[in-house]
Amino acid sequence: MKISAVLAALMILAALAAGSVALPGVTTEPEEPGVCTVDATGQVSTAGPGAVTEPLASSPTLMDIPEEYFKIDSLFGRLFVTPGDEYVIAFDYQTASLADSIVPYGLTDLAVQSMEASPDWLRDDLAWSFHLLSDANQDRYAALILGVANPQIRDEVAFQVAHISWTVLADPNWDETLIEENAAWIYSIDEDLQYVQVNDYAGEGYYSTTEYRFLSVTDDTVNVEIPRDIYYWWIVMPRVSDEKPLQDATVYNLFWREYLYTQNDSGYPLLSEVMAPVEVLWDGQMYNWGGGRPFTDDMMAVDALGKWCTSTVPYAASGNRPIQPNIIAHEHDGNCGELQDLLCAAGRTVLIPMLCTMDILEDHVWCELWWDSAWVPFQVELGGNMTQIGNPGIAYDVDMGGSKECSCIWDWRNDGWTWQSVATYSQVCTLTVEVTDSLGVPVDNARVSIASEQFYSPTITRGTWGVTDQEGLITFILGNNQNYYVSIASPLGNYPTSGWATLIENSVAGEHYYWSWMPPSPMPSLDATEGEPGWMSKYLIEVEYDLPFDVQADRDFYANPRNEYAYYLEDGHLPFFIVNRDNLEAYMAGEPFEAFEVADGLSSNHVYFYLANSEDFFVVFSGREHVGFSSLADVTVRLWEHDGTGIHGAGPLQPSLEVAPNPFAGSLTLSFTSLEAGSAELTVYDITGRVIASRISELPEAGGNTLVWDAVDATGAPLASGTYFVRLEAPGLDAVRRVALVR
Repeated sequence: MKISAVLAALMILAALAAGSVALPGVTTEPEEPGVCTVDATGQVSTAGPGAVTEPLASSPTLMDIPEEYFKIDSLFGRLFVTPGDEYVIAFDYQTASLADSIVPYGLTDLAVQSMEASPDWLRDDLAWSFHLLSDANQDRYAALILGVANPQIRDEVAFQVAHISWTVLADPNWDETLIEENAAWIYSIDEDLQYVQVNDYAGEGYYSTTEYRFLSVTDDTVNVEIPRDIYYWWIVMPRVSDEKPLQDATVYNLFWREYLYTQNDSGYPLLSEVMAPVEVLWDGQMYNWGGGRPFTDDMMAVDALGKWCTSTVPYAASGNRPIQPNIIAHEHDGNCGELQDLLCAAGRTVLIPMLCTMDILEDHVWCELWWDSAWVPFQVELGGNMTQIGNPGIAYDVDMGGSKECSCIWDWRNDGWTWQSVATYSQVCTLTVEVTDSLGVPVDNARVSIASEQFYSPTITRGTWGVTDQEGLITFILGNNQNYYVSIASPLGNYPTSGWATLIENSVAGEHYYWSWMPPSPMPSLDATEGEPGWMSKYLIEVEYDLPFDVQADRDFYANPRNEYAYYLEDGHLPFFIVNRDNLEAYMAGEPFEAFEVADGLSSNHVYFYLANSEDFFVVFSGREHVGFSSLADVTVRLWEHDGTGIHGAGPLQPSLEVAPNPFAGSLTLSFTSLEAGSAELTVYDITGRVIASRISELPEAGGNTLVWDAVDATGAPLASGTYFVRLEAPGLDAVRRVALVR
C-alpha cells in the first residue's frame, strides 16, 4: 500500500498541533512516567538477523555527449532537502534556460558570504545552522564571522556558529560576542602555557588544532598533535554539559574561559599561576593522587588541573547547586555534578580536550580526557579529595570492584549528540532495535529511549537515547545485570502510548539482544510510473548529483535550553526524477504521476535525459519519503542543445527497463530493451540487502524483451508481502527498481 506525500504531511502537521517538539521527524512524545505499561520481553531475540549484504547499486553509465550537442546553460546547487520538502530545478523550453524553481529554504546574501569566508569543511555545517535561523539571525551571526577583529580566529568563530544549538543562537537576549571572546582567549592562554601550543594550517580548508608535550614510557618528551575535530568539539566549544554559555551578570560578566583563568577568591589558587610552570600534559599512566598533595612546578598538567579543582571546591554541595562553572568556582562547594562541570571547563580553559560523562541512573557523573585516540576516565572527588585519571573504577561498578551495576553511561558532544561509553566501566551487553513499517520499509529518525531503575529507587528513568539510521536500526551498548525498558517516538506512532515497555530482564554480559517494532502508520511513498524519454531531441538535460550524507536531527534531555543537534550519516538517499509541468503538479498534490529517470536508493548518479516532448521539464529531488532525515544534495545540471541535424530521426536502440504492475500481488513483468544479444541476469534483494532470488536468461537478439518473476525465493517458496529491489543486467543495461509485493 502507498500513502500520499500530502497525507503524510497532514499527519505530521496534526501531530505538531497536538504539542510535538519543533524538530523534523519527531511528534508528540509518549508520556514517560516511571512505570512500566507494556511487557515486550517475549518479542526480544538473542539470535539476530542473518548476515546481510549491501544491495549492489548500479553505477551510473557515463556517456559521451553526442557531437551534435553544445552546452547552452548550467546550474549548480548544494543544499539540504528537508523531510517532506523538495528541491526542484526548472527547464524553461521557451527560453532554453535552467533556474531553481522550488528550494526548501533560503539563505541571506550575508550568510552565504560568511560561509565562503569560512573553511570549506565548515560550510555545510554553517548552511545547516543558518537554515534553522530567521533572516535577521542569519545576518546577525554572518556579521560576527565576517567581522572578527583577528582573522586567525575566524575558524573557531565559524565552528561555534555552526554547532551551538539554534535554540541558543535564536535568543535575542543572548550575547553573541561571547563566541569571539571565547576564541580570542584560546590564543591568549596559549601564549602562557608550556605543555601545549595551537597550530594553525592555511589553505581553503584552513583549520587549527593543539599539540602537546607528553612523557613516553621511557620518560622521553614527545610532541603529539590531536585530530582537528577533537580540538573544535572539546576545546573550542563553549558549552560543557547542561549550562547555557553566558557572560552576563549572573556569571560575573565574564565567560568561563576568561573567569577561571584570571579570577580567584582570596585563599584559593589561580588557575593561570598553577598551570604556567607545567611542562608536560601526562605520561598516559593511571593515577590516584591524594587530595593533600602540594602544587609543584614539576607536576603534570592533569595533576595540576585536578589539584586546582579540588582546592577550589573543597566542600560538599549545599544550597543552590549551580551548573555554571564560574558560580561553582566562586561558591566553593559541590558534589560530582559541580566538580564535573568545573573540571571540564577548567580543562578546556587550559586547552586540554575534555568532555562530560553521564551515568544518570546510578547518580554519578565525571569527565573524560582525549588521549592516544581514546577517551580516558578523569575525575576529582568531592571534599578536596583524590584526583583519578585512567582508572575505570571511578564509576564504582561491581565488575571494577565497586558496589553498583552500571546501566547507561554516555558521553556528551556539546551540541546534544551522545554515545554510549559504559564498556569502559563495566561488562556489557548489546541491544539492537529495528523500526520498520508493515512493508518492511525502514523508519528513519525514530527516537528510541532506553530506561532502567534508578540506583537509589525503583523509579524507571530514561538512561540513554538515540534515533534510527537509514536502515531503521539503532544499537545500544548497555551494562550487565540490569532490567531495560523502551519507549519510541516517531511521526508514524509512539510505543507504548504512555510509560515504558519492559524489554530485557537481568541483562547478560556478552549477549546481543534484538527487538523490532512496527508503527501503526506506514512510511510515506511516492506513486510514480516511469515513462519513456525521447531520443536525439532538440535539448538534452544532463544531471550529475551526489548525496554525501543524510542528517539525523534530534535533541538532548538535560540541557537548558535544550540542545538540538545534527549528526551526519554517510551516503544519503533521496528519490530523484524528471517530470513535465502537469506531473509536477500531480506530485505536489500527492497524486500518482509519470516521471522519467526515476532513481531511489542511489547516493550518486549521472543522468542524460532527452526531452520526451517539446515542453517545460523539472528535475526533482524529493524529501517526501523521509519522516525525519534531511539529505545534502550536491547537484550539477547542464543543458545541451542540438545543432539541428537529424533531430527526432531514428536513433540507435536505447536501453530501458519497466516493471509492472507495481505494487503487484502474484507475478511481476519486467519489460526491457537490450543493446545486443547475450544474457540477462535478474537479481532480487530484500529490504536488508540480502539476495533472495536470481536467474539468468538468454537473449537471442537485441531489442525488446520480457521476463516474469513469480515472487518466489531461490528455493521456490512464495515470498511475504514487503518491499523488494529487482536488478536487471543485460547488454548496455544495468538498472534497479523498487517494487512492492502485496499478498
